Amino acid sequence: MKFSPPVPEGEDKQALAIFKKAWQEHLESYERHLDGLGHLLPPSIVELAKLPRLEDALIAAIIIDTVNRRLRLTLRCGDLVTGYFDLSLTYYDVEMSEMDRDQLVFLARSTVDSGEFQADFYRHEIDGTQDGKIEHRLEFFVFGRPNVWFSIKCREISWSIEDRPSRDLPAKENRIREEALL
Repeated sequence: MKFSPPVPEGEDKQALAIFKKAWQEHLESYERHLDGLGHLLPPSIVELAKLPRLEDALIAAIIIDTVNRRLRLTLRCGDLVTGYFDLSLTYYDVEMSEMDRDQLVFLARSTVDSGEFQADFYRHEIDGTQDGKIEHRLEFFVFGRPNVWFSIKCREISWSIEDRPSRDLPAKENRIREEALL
């Protein structure tokens, strides 16, 4: 990840005040980064970068279309107070390293259902590449081990939101499928 948030170094008032200031500086730095990309990225991508209520999301589904180089990632987002929704992200002309794909597969297999999962969404970053593509970096908190993140480079991202009644996901051993996305 390019914009690493600060880590608290103590629980006393002074340490928490230092952390709070560093966290605000971190957020402002990323906001300036996005403002600088405004002329390079479509407004919908900047809007995606600023979308609230994504933390703690679970992977609901991943569809990989290797023939057309597309990937669809669906996250179950939200909370009990504000409500739940699926964020469906479709990436076009996808480029992923083998390591990033392995991380994605690991995360897809770590969510059995909404009560049995090993990882949940922590944060994401959107960036532009030198060759004019979009880079979307996603980081997940993994219980009992270091966070896992992966990067998707693509020509375009489309996204949509669909309301859901709860965080419940149907039980599946593997949330990843390979098929053609039209």
